[in-house]
Amino acid sequence: MQRQILTNAKIIQADRVLEGSVVIENDRIAEVTACRYPEGRDLNGQWLIPGIIDIHTDYIERELRPRPSAEFPLDMAFHLMDARAIACGLTTVLGAARISGEHDGTVGGWSGDGIRLAQEYERLRRTALARHYIHVRWNPNFEPA
Repeated sequence: MQRQILTNAKIIQADRVLEGSVVIENDRIAEVTACRYPEGRDLNGQWLIPGIIDIHTDYIERELRPRPSAEFPLDMAFHLMDARAIACGLTTVLGAARISGEHDGTVGGWSGDGIRLAQEYERLRRTALARHYIHVRWNPNFEPA
């Protein structure tokens, strides 16, 4: 059994802030307590919060095409997005991507195949630190008349 103890933390709970410890066993929270464990990793009074869920983000579009003249490979853009999400405390990210046939060099958007994007996302999320889901949408309002 793997056991990790985070101690001397300000633990955010639904109804209060508890100063104490979180005991993790086999990747699951086993105990949240006001006790302090000398063998635990001392967080020196830092805040310990639940993971944050972002229910809609356009991160991937901005990572793929941060400006009209720059386009990054999906693998690179995804992993940069994942690192930023974790750094902000996000543990679950529901990303959105606009599929369009336009090729005018605007920032954001994915001009490729939506099915391929979803398949690549599925492959990439296996190596991610956060949980990532994709909402691929076709918006005809972006199409030229």
